[in-house]
Amino acid sequence: IVREARRLHKKKAKGLRLEREG
Repeated sequence: IVREARRLHKKKAKGLRLEREG
């Protein structure tokens, strides 16, 4: 289930980036 983990990591990175900009 590497695909799911990768998707989760992408979502996490996106959230972190948004928090940094916000």
